[in-house]
Amino acid sequence: MGFLDSLLKREARKFVSDIVDKAVDNAASTVSSKVSNTVQEKTGFSKSANVYDKIKQVVATEFSDCELRENVSATEMGAERDAASYTYGIYRNGAPVIMINVFVDRNAYRLKRYRLAREAAEFSGVKCLSFFSHLPNEVSYITARLRENM
Repeated sequence: MGFLDSLLKREARKFVSDIVDKAVDNAASTVSSKVSNTVQEKTGFSKSANVYDKIKQVVATEFSDCELRENVSATEMGAERDAASYTYGIYRNGAPVIMINVFVDRNAYRLKRYRLAREAAEFSGVKCLSFFSHLPNEVSYITARLRENM
């Protein structure tokens, strides 16, 4: 009887566990979809909007007196030829104000070419910001960082 008891208990636990897992998954999915819809209504972005689109939109709406340039060469800041290009450059009246790098790889910011680009910008008196695509990068966060560094 011990064998049958343990078998029944194991099967019963598995059955109950499966039911609970399905219920939790359904509840989480419902909540996630409601949150995603709320985020999209409040910010105009879906939760899956990427950081590139968010930066473009923030600069266009919040900093209309500035120009956003893509793929800016670090040599504009006086960097060596080996330095990486900036993902974006924000310019006001033709002068660089902020350089931005967006990193897909979590550790790319450590690479020498990105360090050279950052150092060149900072040596020129221009802030260099980093954003990481694996992080949420909420619109309010991007806006706050840009305002703080303008």
